[in-house]
Amino acid sequence: MMRTVVVILLLVLTNPAYADRAAAEAHFRTGASAYKAQNFVAASEAFELAYTELPLPEIAFSAAQAYRRRYQAQPEARFVQRAAELYTIYLQQVTSGGKVREASDHLETMNAELARLDQAGKLAP
Repeated sequence: MMRTVVVILLLVLTNPAYADRAAAEAHFRTGASAYKAQNFVAASEAFELAYTELPLPEIAFSAAQAYRRRYQAQPEARFVQRAAELYTIYLQQVTSGGKVREASDHLETMNAELARLDQAGKLAP
């Protein structure tokens, strides 16, 4: 019994990200299902949780997509701001291939929207 506890403890101590990865994967699957169902509120929240657990650029991109789509349905400045932040994170970490072109195009659109909201006085100071 004690030997089992020691082995489990060693596994946990040598691989602390395991639990985070498992949680991130579960949240990501939830987000992907919600996104497919066009439930962008649930998708953005689940992807955000996944990104908190495991901050990979691919998760940032998925979260950005969900926030962008959420903003289209629910136009609150915080959603366009978060989408822009996450696209920026993705582009800082992935410089070629992947979804760089798509992220760049969407970031440009989000930045233009942020400028429009700022001119309209709809951004918090």
